[in-house]
Amino acid sequence: DSMAQTIGLTMDAATNDPQSFGVAVVGNAVFGGRFDNRDHAIAVYEAHNASVKSTLPPERLLTYQVSEGWEPLCAFLDVQLPSEPFPRTNSTAEFRARIGR
Repeated sequence: DSMAQTIGLTMDAATNDPQSFGVAVVGNAVFGGRFDNRDHAIAVYEAHNASVKSTLPPERLLTYQVSEGWEPLCAFLDVQLPSEPFPRTNSTAEFRARIGR
């Protein structure tokens, strides 16, 4: 849903313009030109995550949701918590405003 409402808006499936960065890199290289097919995109995403999880030793992999904030990230990296609040930027609304949608 996030991709469809952000970067997906910058990719035109109808023209599939290979000169477009989004289409060339994300649409074609990652999703095989089927970036507008939700089920296919989810399958590609899940296969990538499974590949990463099966490749890396568990102690070298942090499965992390950005909504968790600093704590799990800093604990994994064995660094002190920053004094500043965790940044909350690049929301769907912010991204859409940047691209004029």
